[in-house]
Amino acid sequence: PGTPERTPPGAGAGRDTGGTGTPTPRRIVLRIRRVVSFVWLFALRFVQSNLVITVEILTPRDRTSPGIVELPLRCRSRAEIATFSSLINLTPGTLTLEVRRDPPALWVHGTHTHSAEEFRHDLWDLETRMLTAWRPVDETIPPVPPSPRGDGGAG
Repeated sequence: PGTPERTPPGAGAGRDTGGTGTPTPRRIVLRIRRVVSFVWLFALRFVQSNLVITVEILTPRDRTSPGIVELPLRCRSRAEIATFSSLINLTPGTLTLEVRRDPPALWVHGTHTHSAEEFRHDLWDLETRMLTAWRPVDETIPPVPPSPRGDGGAG
């Protein structure tokens, strides 16, 4: 009596708002930290990929191990899938070949795909970090889906 009911975290509308409809300062700061952390991580990966490709071009020895993997996604919306696919395409040495929306999956080519599972887990790590920055603060990211049968031609 007389005490307002509180909406549990992650319940319905008002995510990132503490149930009030207005984002709380703590949630805003946490969201900004997550976005900045993701941008920093992607920038580091981008520079690292550029260095690997540059060394590959400038040295006579061929260290490439091209491969294609199927990557089941945890992305739900068109925007998440498009953003993730674009991040892959921006990274030197990787290219999204095909996108499936139901269930969400990508087929990704990599020039240095020495292990299909390692390549998949590297891509899933990027997806996890992107979704953590993109989605509301109190929303949990689902676990990595099981790997598809076979290795999609990598190796």
